[in-house]
Amino acid sequence: MHIYFLNYNVMTGKRSLYCNKKKGSLLSIFFLVLTTILISACERQDSERTFNAKVLHLGLDCGDAFLIQFNSTAADVPVNSTNNIFYEIDLPNRFKVNNMDINVTFRTAAASEAMLCTTQDIAYKQVIITTASN
Repeated sequence: MHIYFLNYNVMTGKRSLYCNKKKGSLLSIFFLVLTTILISACERQDSERTFNAKVLHLGLDCGDAFLIQFNSTAADVPVNSTNNIFYEIDLPNRFKVNNMDINVTFRTAAASEAMLCTTQDIAYKQVIITTASN
């Protein structure tokens, strides 16, 4: 890629066209790097993943929130000591059926998003469901 510049000399009144190959090459590299960064940023999913899970039942502790259990083969499930069982936040009502197999995309609930729960049940971690299907 070559960049051409129109040069005008005020003293002589002459116009000339010249090519700057070095600036053109640097500009090409810049656009290539910029395009690569933009494409890779668009593919990122904010650490959301799709897994197979099972809706277990209504939990005792957090209002109308159900417990879901991720399959043992699911990767990148947040570390817990409760056999991959979590309270769901924002699971659509049509999936709140005992023992239903579902695929979900989720993210871990931040402290400001977590439900307030009683201490009647085990303190399961909470995940926010962003998409669900069966």
